[in-house]
Amino acid sequence: MDRQSRRLRQENNLPRLSFGGIDILCASAGIFPQTKLVDLDPAEWDRVMATNLKSAFLSSSPASYLFREGGQRVP
Repeated sequence: MDRQSRRLRQENNLPRLSFGGIDILCASAGIFPQTKLVDLDPAEWDRVMATNLKSAFLSSSPASYLFREGGQRVP
């Protein structure tokens, strides 16, 4: 997907026109197995990290365009 298509898709997923933008974003979705850390195998750890990091990325990436347009600092 090229950069312009990605931006259009991201903007369409956010209700900017309805709500006027985003002031705060809390990307807190995630999972953690009901297993002691010492008993966790590497494959399960990879699944947890992939889910938790991807959820933060997928929720914050589209919002970054709106933060930039609003004059906020986005690293």
